[in-house]
Formats: sequence, C-alpha cells, structure tokens
Amino acid sequence: MQALRALRELADTDTITGLSSRARAEDLLATTLQQGKPLSVLVIDLDEFKDINDSHGHAIGDLVLERVGARLRETIPAESIIGRLGGDELVVGLLTGERGEAGRLATKILAAIARPLQLDLDDSGSVAIDLSITASIGIAVAPRDGGTAHELLGHADSAMYAAKRSGRASHRFYRTETDIASRRLLVSTRLRRAVDADEITVAYQPIVDLQSERIIGFEALARWTDSQLGRVQPDEFIALAENTPLIDDLFDRVLQQALRAAVTWNSGLRTGTAVALGVNLAARQLTDPKLPKRIANAARAARFPLAALRMEITETAMMNHATARKVLGELSAAGIGLVIDDYGVGFSNIDVLTDLSRAGVLSSVKFDRSLVADLPTTRSRTLLSTFLGFATALDVTPVVEGIETAEQLAVLLEVGCPFGQGFHLGRPMSAEAACARVREQTCL
Repeated sequence: MQALRALRELADTDTITGLSSRARAEDLLATTLQQGKPLSVLVIDLDEFKDINDSHGHAIGDLVLERVGARLRETIPAESIIGRLGGDELVVGLLTGERGEAGRLATKILAAIARPLQLDLDDSGSVAIDLSITASIGIAVAPRDGGTAHELLGHADSAMYAAKRSGRASHRFYRTETDIASRRLLVSTRLRRAVDADEITVAYQPIVDLQSERIIGFEALARWTDSQLGRVQPDEFIALAENTPLIDDLFDRVLQQALRAAVTWNSGLRTGTAVALGVNLAARQLTDPKLPKRIANAARAARFPLAALRMEITETAMMNHATARKVLGELSAAGIGLVIDDYGVGFSNIDVLTDLSRAGVLSSVKFDRSLVADLPTTRSRTLLSTFLGFATALDVTPVVEGIETAEQLAVLLEVGCPFGQGFHLGRPMSAEAACARVREQTCL
C-alpha cells in the first residue's frame, strides 16, 4: 500500500516544479466543475524560454521552471489549483467566475514572474547569472468559455497564443466570434468619440545614429486610453480605423500633435540638421489625391521643415503601389521623405523597393525586428548583412528596428548598420521627454 501511494504521488507531481502533474491538474479542474464551483483557468507560458535552454542549458531551464513555480504558489490564493502542463506551460485554476478577478490575478502573476531572477551556477554561489523573464497568459472562464476541463484548457491556450501575438508579457481572455464582433463595434464607437474629443495622445520613439548614439529622429506612435475600455492596444484600434474613413481624422490628430512636439524639440537646436519626425500612413490613405497637400499644409502651418518630415508605410501597403505612385511622387516632390516600415514582414517584395528607389521617391527602409531577434547567430548576421547591402545598393538609408539588447547593438555596429530603433535605445516617450532628450544631446 505504501509503495502504491508513493507511485500515485509520483504520478500526481511534476518532478521539476513540485506542482501538480498535467493529469492531476486536469482531474482537479474536472472535479471542481463537477462540484458546481466557479472556475477560471489561466494557462501561463514563459516567453522565449527556448532561448534560455539554448543559451544556458536545460539544467538552468529546469531551475527557472522551479523558481517560477515557487513564485506562482506565493502569488495565487491558497485554494487554487496549480500544475505544470508540460514544457514551459503552467496552469492555474482560480475558484471564481468573475473575469475581473481572474484578470487581476493574471496581472499579479505577470509581475511576480517579471521580477529579476538570479541563479547560482555552482554550490558556492560565486558564479551566478541574472535573468529577466516574461510570460503570456490566456484565460477561460466557466461556464461561458467551456463546461469541461478540456474545453477550458483549450480555450485558455488559444487566448495565451493571442497574448503572445499581441506583444507578449500580457494576458488575454478567450473570445468567441460573437465576443470579437461586439468588441469591434464597441471599440469603433468609442474610438470615433475619442478622435472627435481629441483624446488620442502621441508617444515618440527615438531613431538613433548607432555610432554617435545621437537621436536623429522620432517615430510618432498613436496611444489611446479610454474611460470605459482602459488602455486599448494600437494594433487593435489602428487596425479598425484603417478600414474606415476614420483613419483620416485619426491621422490628422496624430500629425498635428506630433508637428507641435517636433517644432518644440527642434527649437533648441543651434545648428545642424533638424531632428526628423516620422508619422505612419495607412494603405487606404495612399489613394487620396488630396493627401500630399494636406500634409504639406499642416507642416507649413506648424512651421516645421518638410525636409525633416517622414511618412512611414508598410511594404504590404505597397502591393498595389501603382495606384499610389502619384501620391507618393507628390509627397516626394514636396520634400517629404518616404520610409518603408517593417520590411521583412509579409511579402518582402524586392521589386517594390527597387521600383520606388528608381522612381526617386524612397528615402529610407526600416528592417523589421525579426532580422535581429536571433542575433548573434551566424544565419541572422548573414541575413542582416545582405539586407543592409541591398539598401546600400538602392541608395536608401537603412534603419533596423527591434534592438532590445546590448549584444544585438554590438553585432549591428560590427556589420556597419548606421541607424537603429528599439527599447535598448529608447522606449516610446512623451513629447516632454523627447524634447528633454534632444536638448541633452544638444548640450554635449
């Protein structure tokens, strides 16, 4: 009997984390539902965990899982269910049917996991590594999102992947097609009101000369916090606006705010080239023949030099670029720079860049963060060098996005990348902070 009990305990317990095994966790979730208790299922997946195993070995990876499991136990209510589903995926069963309560716990879990983690590499403690870890969490709430443990786990897992797609280090609730349609309608309605009430704000992310570390420009990024919806992610509200005429009003609000900020940060410059301003354009806008004049008039009214203004469009917006050629040509003729943004995502159509470069309307190309995500691997370095050489051959200025570590920056400097953008160089900031950064470097 004692041996049988030991075998059962072994089967019920994950050997690495000490949490419930997948089978045991599923049984506990099923029992909770059978008893008629409220239940929310949270599936937690560590972001970029494979990189930890690849860089430091599986022993360190296992230690990370153990520590994360301990942090989860400290964070969740005592009566909660907690287990390891496998790999770097964990599960928490919270005894509540309230989405708000489940969301608050998810926020606490993300904060607990994100605390710096120091791991000793030997018994003496003299050799250690510091790791920063984030996670993505998907949430499914019974009975709305499923009536069985299997359904809830599957739907929470689906929501977790949605969180990863939205930028990681976040949580998402499972949404049915009806939920998505209702959300889309609500966001669209609230966004119309927010644009009319001038509630859209703008953040500014620096673009940096990698050699001198000086800021050469800022990209204007729309931000929206709604009194009812809270902070709405740009990927959500901009995607909705881009499919309607609302994108024109949203663009005008962002452009006007950004021009005022750019005039301010350039007012303290003694000599030299103005710090540029980049503003994003949607594909829909490229069919508007009045767009170039509208942009030029706004810049002149703000007394901002057209030569320091950049319009950023994605490469996918240019798949039917023949219809937009006249608009782009007029923007270029006015002295406004054209930047292809996020190149390397979607079609990666070389012909688009070549045609625009030959037409003399393309001034810069921003290479997507995917090109540096795997640095310093040989393949990534080779690919990056190829893209930089391509930009040089077309006589357009290359900018690499997504620079998040000193190691990535070092490789970019080695391969001769001139300009970059990313969290390691500067996160999106307020207009006041952007002005302060420019003035700091002016005094150097």
